[in-house]
Amino acid sequence: MGQIQSSEVYNHKFFDGWNKTEKDEFLFGPAMTPPPGIVPNFEDPPNRTRLGFIITTTCLVITSFFWLVRVYSRLFLLRRVRLEDFAGLVAMGMYVGVIWSAYSLAAVPGFWINQWNVRVIDMSSALYALHILPIMYILTQMFGKVAILLEWIHLFVPPGTRNTLFWTCTAMIVTTVLFYTALFIAQQFYCTPYEKIWNRWVPGTCLDRRDIELPSAYFNVVTDFLILLLPQRVIWNLNTTLRKRLGVSVVFSIGLLACASAVGRTIANAELDYEGDVTYGGSEPFFWGLAECTCALLVFSIHAVPLVFASILSAPCWGRRVARYGESLKADSSSSTQPGFRAEETRSSDVPLATYERLEEGTRTANESVGSVVDIVTSASSLPSDTIIRVTHVIETHTVEVKREAPESVSDTEMRDYDTEVRGSDTPVPWRTSGERAIPF
Repeated sequence: MGQIQSSEVYNHKFFDGWNKTEKDEFLFGPAMTPPPGIVPNFEDPPNRTRLGFIITTTCLVITSFFWLVRVYSRLFLLRRVRLEDFAGLVAMGMYVGVIWSAYSLAAVPGFWINQWNVRVIDMSSALYALHILPIMYILTQMFGKVAILLEWIHLFVPPGTRNTLFWTCTAMIVTTVLFYTALFIAQQFYCTPYEKIWNRWVPGTCLDRRDIELPSAYFNVVTDFLILLLPQRVIWNLNTTLRKRLGVSVVFSIGLLACASAVGRTIANAELDYEGDVTYGGSEPFFWGLAECTCALLVFSIHAVPLVFASILSAPCWGRRVARYGESLKADSSSSTQPGFRAEETRSSDVPLATYERLEEGTRTANESVGSVVDIVTSASSLPSDTIIRVTHVIETHTVEVKREAPESVSDTEMRDYDTEVRGSDTPVPWRTSGERAIPF
């Protein structure tokens, strides 16, 4: 992306024919006429740049942490990536561009600094960063919202189903892509010539910036609230306890922060004087926009946190693993409750698993416990030997190891190991026979 250097501005062809005194007086003068009685302060003007730096760094750290948590869950726990993961990757890259713009503005001219305390020669660098910023913002919002909506389809719509939620999400994806594409094009050509976007003293014309910013703000408010509300009906119709429904709803309600940020940005943009003290007044809508982008990536990433932390908390220490391995060797030589089978659960509690009955349109069995799931699976005659089954639910993860002594007639090539994640995907489940009972989500 680069930056505009002071030397580039000073040696611009626009100033050909100016003598050094005229050029210095113009370029090193204030970028805005100060109010009566105010003397420009170029050395140490009042500002809140440190606060802006802290806010930017905090947003970057929080977003990076939760995004990496999701990446970990996809690569090491689920071991599967989908289209929304690639969209989320692009959104994260564009978010880094937003952060770059923030740090560039922190360097020159700073946050909440009056424009009469900024030199003309420094305004080109600031305006260039303010030009890159909305581009990165637009792309972050577009890819972030597409990723979230694709995630909603995969989480809350049964495979092969075309219900109201599916068509609503699909329509929103198409609308989002078309709107932000048009906004991206408008962002590139609202000044003629192009460089007038950051070199405002170049002869030319520019459109009213408000005509670009306000439609974007209104659109974001509407789509953020829709994304927040779409999964709530499905969540509150789950066949589980109120406490668990509330917990799942809270996980998916982080979008409330995105909605609040979108509303704040809309109000700030409506009140901003685009032809006045922009370096001061523009700081507030910028940080509302940064918060909105941060929340969009949190909405996309944060529901992976329960799965990751459940896997961490359920992982035994090395000493317990060694002891358990010794116990498993003893168990292999002894008979079990069912001849040829041994079932071991890594968590002792038999917690009832809530099922996404609404998500799967009745294909899930309600109120099944881990023990009953094990009974279903181990009773299947088609279950391969040495199978690892992971039963995952929104809040809890249970790992069950099922071993069966192979009969003498089975060859070595038929002994296969499986590590299967059953989460309502369209992958056929080998032990489902009648379709009436299935592993809960």
